[in-house]
Amino acid sequence: MKQRLFAILNIKASESRQVFDLLTVQFFIGLASAILNIIAFTLFIYNFPITRLPYVYLCIAFVLLFLNIIYEKLEHRFSPLQLLKVVIGIAITLLLVLWGGLSFGNRHDFIFVLLVFNTIIYMLTGYAFWGLVSMLFNVRESRRVFSIVGAGDIPAKLIGYMIAPLLMPLIGLGNLLWLSVAALVTSYILFTKMIKKKRWETVRQRWEHQQHHDSHHQHSSNDIINFFFQNKLIFTISLLSILSYNVFILIDYTFISQVKLKFENISDLAIYIAAFFAVGRLIAILFKLIFTSRVIERLGIIAALFITPVALFVFCLLFFIFEGQSNYNVFIFGAMALLTEVLRSTMQEPVFFILFQPLKEQLRLKGHIIAKGYTLPPSLIVVGLSLLLLFKLGVPLTILFTIKVIIINLFVWVAAIFLIQNAYLSTLHSSIKKGIFNSDDKYIYDQTAIEILIQKVNSGKTTDVIYSLDLLKKAGYANLNNLLQAQLSSPNSEVKKYALTQLEHSGKANPAILQQLLHKETDSQIRQKIVSILCRTDADYLEKAAENIALLDADTKKSVIINLMNRQEFTYLLSAGNEMNKLINSAHAAEKIQALSIITELKHVQFTKVISRLMMDDDMMVKREAIAAAAKLKITSLLPQLLHLATEPTERFLIIKSLQQYGDKLFNDIITLPGSIVQKHYPDLIKIAANIKGEHSRHFLQGILHQQTEQTSKTVQALWAQNYEATDTGAVQRLHSLLQQYLKQGAAKIHDYQNIPAYQTGKHIIQTSLVNEVKQDLVKSLQLSIMLYHKKQLNRILELIDIDNQHQLFNAMEMLELELPKKIAKELNQLLDFITDPAGKINNNSKPAADSFFENIYLSSTFVYNPWTKAIVMYTAWKNSRQKEVQTIQQQHITQDHLIITETRNFVLDTTNQQTPCSL
Repeated sequence: MKQRLFAILNIKASESRQVFDLLTVQFFIGLASAILNIIAFTLFIYNFPITRLPYVYLCIAFVLLFLNIIYEKLEHRFSPLQLLKVVIGIAITLLLVLWGGLSFGNRHDFIFVLLVFNTIIYMLTGYAFWGLVSMLFNVRESRRVFSIVGAGDIPAKLIGYMIAPLLMPLIGLGNLLWLSVAALVTSYILFTKMIKKKRWETVRQRWEHQQHHDSHHQHSSNDIINFFFQNKLIFTISLLSILSYNVFILIDYTFISQVKLKFENISDLAIYIAAFFAVGRLIAILFKLIFTSRVIERLGIIAALFITPVALFVFCLLFFIFEGQSNYNVFIFGAMALLTEVLRSTMQEPVFFILFQPLKEQLRLKGHIIAKGYTLPPSLIVVGLSLLLLFKLGVPLTILFTIKVIIINLFVWVAAIFLIQNAYLSTLHSSIKKGIFNSDDKYIYDQTAIEILIQKVNSGKTTDVIYSLDLLKKAGYANLNNLLQAQLSSPNSEVKKYALTQLEHSGKANPAILQQLLHKETDSQIRQKIVSILCRTDADYLEKAAENIALLDADTKKSVIINLMNRQEFTYLLSAGNEMNKLINSAHAAEKIQALSIITELKHVQFTKVISRLMMDDDMMVKREAIAAAAKLKITSLLPQLLHLATEPTERFLIIKSLQQYGDKLFNDIITLPGSIVQKHYPDLIKIAANIKGEHSRHFLQGILHQQTEQTSKTVQALWAQNYEATDTGAVQRLHSLLQQYLKQGAAKIHDYQNIPAYQTGKHIIQTSLVNEVKQDLVKSLQLSIMLYHKKQLNRILELIDIDNQHQLFNAMEMLELELPKKIAKELNQLLDFITDPAGKINNNSKPAADSFFENIYLSSTFVYNPWTKAIVMYTAWKNSRQKEVQTIQQQHITQDHLIITETRNFVLDTTNQQTPCSL
């Protein structure tokens, strides 16, 4: 029964307790508000001319501006839990004062004050209540939950509007205030008990953490929007809020003026107002509980914002159709006022609150009070002053005049929604993107700055020295070479390497200084660097080195041989060639490895046969160095030998790693090989292609993607890693087909998860495996969407899935709906919703038989379920003595070479009739 109720309300079981707690509190606050509303409006309309209503608007505006400032201070002092209690307490006190004024004071004045504070109490309790709700739920949950939580006041107001006219003749209209007081006292007591429960502790902890965070991060900005609103999204929502308030206030005023003309008896007036509001609330409760969350989920946040202005615009058109027929106009306007009341509570307010959810908690609270509290006073002032001006000018405020003003506001309203869309998407991007540091290089021209850099070079740390030298180079410092020469005496090897590299690039290295440094240098890399520079810059040094090449140490010999070979002088080639021949044919592995190291750096001499022979050397280290050399030098004739070696388990990883150095040319060269050989190495070639960017590797992957093979998943991964974007029609169609396939099978796996048989053992591990299966389908679907729709910003969602950052994932789900087609985004979010809370929403409809669940997985293709999941399902079936499923394993042999499936199947069949299952 509970599950059915949760399904109707569109909430999860994990959310239900807090949702129903909040519903209860909202019910009693709403009951108090409804009774107060009837009393305030009835007394005011009966005792005051309608022309006094603009003064009420102006009073509300100025009082609310003052109270907003006080409320913000309270908001920083109290936690959301404490603040709601404080606000309810203030509301109770105000009601008691108002009752005293109506009973014993100047009744006429206190009726005016009562209507003013009717709005004030409604606003303050709304701030506190929705501020608390915003702390409890994330942006995805808020879509479903906010409309349900906010529905608590609808039945309360419905009851309030029904009982007020019945009790008024018995206790008097003024004494009905005691019912409001009683309702608020009840809400205070219930809420105090609720927040003592453990599940509310997280709100308090988050508030304390946020306060600590805010104390260390003070906001400041020269941007006027950021200064006042602190966020562009808050600014755009506030703009829309002002426009919507303008429309709502105008409709309310015109409706009240029409009601004023029809009733003279206070009892009849109270009954009419109560009946009007009751009908509105009855419609609202049905719509809000059942449709609001679903409409928002289906249409999306931004599209839902258009519902209210579009509906009101349609009503406005009716007035022009029935122009001149006053009876119809009054009827239509009454219906319009009723619709406004319904849409305001069921669509406008929930959507406004949801829009703030991607913001940090403190900004959400700030946004609520700015967009709801600070924007109402300007709207009240604008409407109030406009009405007074019209009265003074003698302009009659007819229904048709009001409609024309409303239409103008509606057009601006729609334009503001597009501003919100851009700000909302920008906020979603910033809320999930990774923090990175970017800075442009700064070029130094100031003499003082140059002197500071020179001081850092002489006395700074390693990083300071290198960074300072680099800046001085960019500044064109005249004595840079002398400074670099001086660093050759530095005790730090990194500084010396940097100085040698810069001197080599500039061609201004001093051979004499380098030879002196070579005699005392112990670091092999630096010695090799010095020798290499000397061989290129000092002909005498190279000549002498060639004569004594056999006597040189290994590192020096390597540099000398490379430079001799690159000179292409016969004498040098002969000397270096003889020494290379000794190294290649040496009995020592270290010398063969040295020969291969030299070969990989030579530009003009080929050693194809030597490398081929050393690839088959008995020494494993020599063999591996030869493989790396063949790949690095891109020797096409050795490709068949390299691929053959990849079939050996001990060499496979090395071949893959080495062939990455071959580069994109690899995928052009393998065209010359027999197709059967290439196809045999698809898994390895796909891995290599994923780490290479180029036209040939991309065409290779696209070719595989158009085939339906078990390598499809890896191919999608590789193309995504290449930042591929589909442009031609064939590629777009294939990617779209695959996307639909992954989304469909992900949804099917969720269904399988929800219908796992009641295994006594092993159910948890199956659940974990199925969640991972859905996650993989989700990842592939996102990768395909990125390539298909060219949305690289969605890569951040993949990172969030990888690190399991659920809070930001909910914001990412919102971004999907704005970046991708609705249908695709909806299906992706279904998978995202599942992996964030697998047990959150169980579908109990049409539960299949256990053997159906087993066959769905065991007999599926590798493209659908992976070998690990199949092996788990097989083992669990045997472990739980599921005879029918074991028979399926015996009768239906899967023709797959995966070791884990074969071994698990053999284990199950061998042990079925021999022994009882052992424990996991």
